[in-house]
Amino acid sequence: MTPMEFILRFTFTNPDLDTTIVGTINPAHLQTNLDILRQGPVPAGPLTKRLSGLAAAGSAPKAGSGMIDDRDQTGYRADPSDPQ
Repeated sequence: MTPMEFILRFTFTNPDLDTTIVGTINPAHLQTNLDILRQGPVPAGPLTKRLSGLAAAGSAPKAGSGMIDDRDQTGYRADPSDPQ
């Protein structure tokens, strides 16, 4: 998964993020982005790997932040109404 694929899939499917800004003037790039988004949330393996890299750099999300620890297998919170 390329960094761009990861960022698009993570930001569009993370309920803790309110805004994702994506822009292009190239129709082929737009189609590529849409194809990437159709793949759904980032699988747990790549997400865990990237978050582990953040932890090693001292920038890991805090427990209970909703970034990974309270999500079900689809990548979404088990209870979307829960603010934590």
